Amino acid sequence: MSNETLKTADVMPLIGKPYSRTDGRAKVTGTAKYSAEWQIKNLAHGVFATSDIAKGRITAMDVSAAKKVPGVIEVYTSENLPKPAKTLEEAKAFVGSNFLPMQNGEIRYSLQPIALVIAETLEAATYAATLIKPTYFKTGSPVASIHAPNAKLVEPTRPHNGELKPVLRGDAKAAFASAPVKI
Repeated sequence: MSNETLKTADVMPLIGKPYSRTDGRAKVTGTAKYSAEWQIKNLAHGVFATSDIAKGRITAMDVSAAKKVPGVIEVYTSENLPKPAKTLEEAKAFVGSNFLPMQNGEIRYSLQPIALVIAETLEAATYAATLIKPTYFKTGSPVASIHAPNAKLVEPTRPHNGELKPVLRGDAKAAFASAPVKI
């Protein structure tokens, strides 16, 4: 270990010294504008309605009350949401999964997005999302547990619920030894 003393003034000239912040006075006096406070013309807000169950299927969804809320522009569900250009088999939504929520009525996890409300204000979108009334068909335990050890796989097309396989690595020493050029 070196006995060299770190000279903070050389490497961190701002540490320990006062300096003016351009927004400091506004922040401490409560007059600073934060991102949510800027009024942007024609800004729309989106809020998801989420599932009440962890595994099953949506058999019906009543969005009529949500659409009547003043300021609501649209309510998207699996029935009217544009489909992705790729098929579910080609898409890689999340690591280890090709499941895309809101593409059909399938529910795979608790609080999964089932509808998206677009409105002129955040308050209207939030309120309208609470008015969406889905009807579910529950399809059993969401995961294997002590009470349901033979529960159906979450990712039926992939073993181990879509878990990634371990990456197999080669023999680095042998590869280096047989390399035609070594640096």
